[in-house]
This record gives sequence, structure tokens and C-alpha cells, in this order.
Amino acid sequence: MSRATSLLATAPADCLVYETDNVRGALMAAADAVRLHPYAICVQEQRERIKNMLTRFLIRYPELLRNKQFAYRHRRAGGITHKLIIYHPPTEKTRSIVILMASAPDEHERWQDIRERKSRLKAYDYELVRVTKEGQKNPSWTWRIVGTKYDATADAIKIAIKFGNEAALKAIIEGTRKWAGFHEVRNQHYKLGLMMRKEWEKSGSKADPPAWPRLPYVTRRNAARTPEKRASVKEKDAARRAAKKATINGEDAAKEGVEK
Repeated sequence: MSRATSLLATAPADCLVYETDNVRGALMAAADAVRLHPYAICVQEQRERIKNMLTRFLIRYPELLRNKQFAYRHRRAGGITHKLIIYHPPTEKTRSIVILMASAPDEHERWQDIRERKSRLKAYDYELVRVTKEGQKNPSWTWRIVGTKYDATADAIKIAIKFGNEAALKAIIEGTRKWAGFHEVRNQHYKLGLMMRKEWEKSGSKADPPAWPRLPYVTRRNAARTPEKRASVKEKDAARRAAKKATINGEDAAKEGVEK
């Protein structure tokens, strides 16, 4: 057991370390934390190589192992608070993500002000951006696919259609299904679908284009930090729907009894 693991084992459940095997959960946690912690560093490395780094962070910033109430009081008193987000992928071949966020920078780390365009927070093929959604007065934080990945995907679609390589096109489409369905990612994905259909029409093919999938939204349920938590939330949702249905059925039966 690493020292970081032993330190986390004694921390309260609501400490300021968010450890998950769900990349959507990690990205959502960062988007939630940026309002109070707009400075960050992000490291993507193999799991074995991040152990010493995690130990350093937990010793240097001990308030990470305290609860949210302590962080609130500490921040109100003028102190700096931090949030540590750790994503462990299902396979060792994929790099882990470690995001350390802070309410203010210090001299120990190379902090990025992720509110600035030139220093946006990036993880894998995603970047954290601030957008104003329709119907909202104030901008909100969401993730989108980085420009290089988006452009490369668009170019690959055009090339596959140009040379009539339908197998390659379907493989690209299947690859986009794995994108996390945050607001801006869904917008980008939708635009790629429109572009694909236009390119297909320009190619003169008489066959129908491959079906373009719809990305499911990222929700608190599918972004829960552990499989057990995701299952628990799913069970609660099912129980809530069943209770609602039973209530409606009961009301309908009562109305029928009155009418008789």
C-alpha cells in the first residue's frame, strides 16, 4: 500500500479528494470545482508513476484530507483551499489523470489560470471552457473536444467518404460514441453529423449514409464515481419511478371508485 493510499484511507468520505474510475465523473468534478478553484495543474501519467506525486500533494496540502465544512471556514478566513481529482482508468495501458485545483496560486506548483484562453484545463482530448447556454444569463463551465481532435475527426470523415471507405467511416462514427456527452461536446458531435451527411450527398452515392448516433447527456447518475454508486443511484431512480407510477395508479383507481 502506498503512503497516498494509507492517507486517503483515514480521510472522511466528504474530503476534498475525488477519486474515481469514471472519466465523466472526473471531468464533471473539475467543472463543478472551477468556480471556487480557478487555478489548476493537470498531469496525465501511468498509475504507478503518480503515487509519489499524490503523496506530495496530500502532505503539502493537508486540508485536502479535511471535509467541505472545514474548507468553507478556511476559505472564509482568507486561507487557500484545494481540490484533488484522480481518475484511474480500467486498464493499466491508459494514463491516469490527476487534477489539482486551488482557490489561489502558491510558489510550490506551476499553476495555470484556467479561466484564461491560453491556459485552459485539458485532459485527454477535452478542454474546459466557459459558455453561455441558451436561456441562461451567466456563463457556465463545460467540456468540449479540443480543436486538433475535432479537426482530425472531420478530416478523417471527409477522406473516408471521398475514397468510398465505408468501413473506415463506420469505425470513426463508432469512435465518437465514446465521447463524453457534455453540452459543448454534444454540439460538436451534432455538427460533425451534419457535415458527414453533406459530404455523403456531395459524393453522389445512391446509398443512404451510415446512421449518426446521438450522444447521451452526462448526468450525475452516469458520472457517479464508482460502479457501486452508479448502481445505487440507478436503483433509487427505478424505485422513485415505481413509487410515482403506483401513486398515479392509486389515484386513478380512487377516481374510478368515486365514479361508480
